[in-house]
Amino acid sequence: MRLVISTLTYLFILGTTDFLHAQDKHYHKQIEKLIRHETVIDFKIVPTVIVVSVDYNFSSLDTFGVKLTEDSNNWNPAIWELGSVSKPFIAVLAKEALAQLGLSEDSQVCTVMPDSLCHAHWSIISFKQLLEHRAGLPLTTTGMAQAEKDVQDPYKDYHLSNLERDIMEIDPVPGQYSYSHLGYAALYWLFEKVGGLHLFMEQYFTDDTGVGVYDQVPDSMLIPGHGLNGKITANWHPSVLTTALGLKTDALSLYQFVSGWFADEDDMFAEPDPELLRELEVYDQKKEFKVIDGWLVWRKGKSIVYYMHGHTGGHAVSVAFIPAEYKCAMVFANGAAGTQDLSLLVLDMLQRGKKE
Repeated sequence: MRLVISTLTYLFILGTTDFLHAQDKHYHKQIEKLIRHETVIDFKIVPTVIVVSVDYNFSSLDTFGVKLTEDSNNWNPAIWELGSVSKPFIAVLAKEALAQLGLSEDSQVCTVMPDSLCHAHWSIISFKQLLEHRAGLPLTTTGMAQAEKDVQDPYKDYHLSNLERDIMEIDPVPGQYSYSHLGYAALYWLFEKVGGLHLFMEQYFTDDTGVGVYDQVPDSMLIPGHGLNGKITANWHPSVLTTALGLKTDALSLYQFVSGWFADEDDMFAEPDPELLRELEVYDQKKEFKVIDGWLVWRKGKSIVYYMHGHTGGHAVSVAFIPAEYKCAMVFANGAAGTQDLSLLVLDMLQRGKKE
């Protein structure tokens, strides 16, 4: 991926946010139909759903439910919890950290982990296997559940000592696909080698990148989230699990980050790599996902779809895009119940040319 400020981002910087906010009434109704007929979103427990759609020279921001407060440029700059959508950010940062340390994705995790933790198969697990969820590790652990003291902020008290204990108790299965928060948590030691996640993220995502992403922000900067009962709930403050599900960003920054995977204009609509298509077909037959830069990737006809969904106690964010076609759908919801697969439904609609 590359981080170059996109045309859309420049329009925001220049204050011409009407480019995205000038809703096409017909397109808005098309999404409204998707929500009504193909999802079961309950606006009593998910008050606001925001859909950002991009299809090369077409873009739109559509709000459903309660409209959020906007500034003088018709934009709400507040920040969203990303949940598992943190993982693509972390994957990009991990590759940069490895490069700075003179390591590669094929290097063993034990090059940065304490020797005392490098038991059994941990001694041969690579960074690539962690990043691609091919270390046979569980999604969550008994230790994560036992550390929970506040149901509304479940990972706040899962600290480094808890992670170390889980690593000692769990033996990875190298090469086995298993989507895992634990695997991304184990990247903690990689970032410690480059000054810690917070500092490293600030150094990488500078103002020039157009991406503002955070591990810690005051709660007042976050969109108020709603629990499964529809009531305002606490924000998450994950400790060592930040690398798995703890980052935050605003909608524009997320779009700018995603646009780093879009094909160059000269390569748009080029035929996908045949080898990659065959590989994705094999994964599909196995009911597994290929993971590229933290995104779940699959084949849809001759298109290659990138996807990730994340939720916290009060937010749900999902992103679906096709890099070669410059098509993207991002969905933000201020309710933990989320929007199911709305981003995929919108992306499919963009592919079918239903925006006009």
